[in-house]
Amino acid sequence: MSLIHERTEAVRRTLDRVRAVGFQLDGNTQEQIDAARDAFVELARETHLFPEEQFPYLFEHRSGFYRIGEDADHRNALYVQVSTTHQANGPHQHPYWAIITGVRGNEINVLYERVDDGSSTTHGKLGNRREEHVTTGRSLFIPKKDFHTIQVSEDEVGVHLHFYGVGADTAAHRGVPRFSTPDSKDVIINSGTPEPGRIGVQRVSLSDVEEAQREGKPLGLLVVDFVGDALPAPFATAPRVELERIRVGADLPADVSTPVVVAGEGKAVRLAAEKLTRLGYFSTFWFDPYHA
Repeated sequence: MSLIHERTEAVRRTLDRVRAVGFQLDGNTQEQIDAARDAFVELARETHLFPEEQFPYLFEHRSGFYRIGEDADHRNALYVQVSTTHQANGPHQHPYWAIITGVRGNEINVLYERVDDGSSTTHGKLGNRREEHVTTGRSLFIPKKDFHTIQVSEDEVGVHLHFYGVGADTAAHRGVPRFSTPDSKDVIINSGTPEPGRIGVQRVSLSDVEEAQREGKPLGLLVVDFVGDALPAPFATAPRVELERIRVGADLPADVSTPVVVAGEGKAVRLAAEKLTRLGYFSTFWFDPYHA
């Protein structure tokens, strides 16, 4: 099976398993949590599904963060997080919870709880520190009440699956508290508006696209906001659309479960992928015409 279709189907199976155990935004039992973690561990062990060239570390952003599955309403958001050794970020919460699972490398999560009464939105104190190493085949559930920091050990590249109750680029992440350091007494409330198109898109090469076409399974191709003429054969007859004109219709597969490969420049493709997700398309890939 081509890598495009294999990863799409593996991610879909995983999220279906999580939904099947009744995993919710709140009130999950330990049994449900364990079942969800087991599903992600099984996916993460398929390390060949997450090659470095399709999920590169972006030095200009000091990370790589790629959406590989998410519901149209922003629920059940699954990402690939790529990191190298860097200073740990400040302790922060998630709107609901997070599940982090190791594909490669060691992501060190240091977890804290507020030990003040939590009544103040501007001042507080963290304590009850514990450290969890998320390595290949390990999975960590972080409840809403916990703050955590993330750091990758040594000089390796860490590849981990991050699963959130709602997407990282949604309004739900506004109002979430964080601290600049574990010893800080100042609570910082995230009040910023998520930047559109900031989530990365899983990349594919021309050979990946050609392999998927030879397989004969459904595959959508789309060229978005691209002004150049030199596109390889698979995209020569693909629909060319402007970003704001992307909609369900003649230019997109009728079946939203069909993976879609978008050719174009980086930001346009990221925005297109976000729009496709909101339209219900499950899996979007990026073919970069300038680095084919």
